[in-house]
Amino acid sequence: MACPDVQGLTAGPRGWIATYRAGPPYAGVAVHDAVVEVGVVVRYGRPFAEIAEDVRRLVRPLAGGRAVDVVIGDVADGG
Repeated sequence: MACPDVQGLTAGPRGWIATYRAGPPYAGVAVHDAVVEVGVVVRYGRPFAEIAEDVRRLVRPLAGGRAVDVVIGDVADGG
């Protein structure tokens, strides 16, 4: 959420990107043995690859050496 082009988190089109815990699942982040998946809704404007790299750069230090996969699940109007 620290990226200016990210409007929010999303569990993705099939709802698979989530952390399961006591209570409701936390949608938008899934931590696996080798990878952390992050699902985002982005603002229209910048190239998706640049936004995904911004998210990766910010999440990587928190990922414990895991790869970081970013799924852009939706695009919101910038206005």
